[in-house]
Amino acid sequence: MICPKCKKQLPDDAVFCDKCKTRVSTLKKANEAAHNTKKPIYNSRAFIILITLLSVTAACLAGFIAYVLADNSYLTGYVPHPAIFGSNKKTAPSFGGGGGGGGLPPGGVPPIVTPQPDEPDKPPQPPPKLTPEPTPKPTPVPTPPQDPPISNGVINANPGRNGYILNPGTVLTEKDLTDFYSENGAEKTKKTVRLMVNEIYARYGYIFNVEEYKDYFSQKTWYEPLYDDQDYVRGLMNEKDGNNLKVLVDYEKKMGWSTTG
Repeated sequence: MICPKCKKQLPDDAVFCDKCKTRVSTLKKANEAAHNTKKPIYNSRAFIILITLLSVTAACLAGFIAYVLADNSYLTGYVPHPAIFGSNKKTAPSFGGGGGGGGLPPGGVPPIVTPQPDEPDKPPQPPPKLTPEPTPKPTPVPTPPQDPPISNGVINANPGRNGYILNPGTVLTEKDLTDFYSENGAEKTKKTVRLMVNEIYARYGYIFNVEEYKDYFSQKTWYEPLYDDQDYVRGLMNEKDGNNLKVLVDYEKKMGWSTTG
């Protein structure tokens, strides 16, 4: 303990200062009393922070409640005062009572007010009709020009790509060949007879070894090469084609023309 007058260091249990004779026991009690006195809670920093947090929380809660009431007024029938929430709100509905007085219905529960839509719902529109695109008409394929026939009524020497010199099913006679010879001469008849022989083989799918006939029949739309055995192809022929083949070969022998190739 220090003497407040002369600043001398004194023992803690001293009553008087031995230097200036000042009574120090009363000063000691006053210092202890001042030291032990608690500060009021409202002067502390923690108390101020707590009050601030509570105020902010209360303000947020009040704002949330006001927002809920204002947004759901069509369910509860209650609209807050326009001075607080704006004057564009509808007034609360009035129930019962004459003379302009308001009140709740007998049940004590306000009815739910159904909001009226600003515009009536439009009926669903049907999907637009899709106009089918017109089916394009096929372009006609022009028929290739055919060579004029050289014929005596049975033999067509210029059949084109799609026809036959001797039509299938025709019964050929030696007289038909003689008449053709008279009209077209020896060279034309010799070449045509040899083509008719090979044409019968070609109709049954014979594969030719002679380039002249291979090129000639490859241009025919109906020709399909299948067999390279001439005897086998001859065995596939029907009776009418076999007889026509014999008439042609016999006529070549009679005229002294080659029967091969």
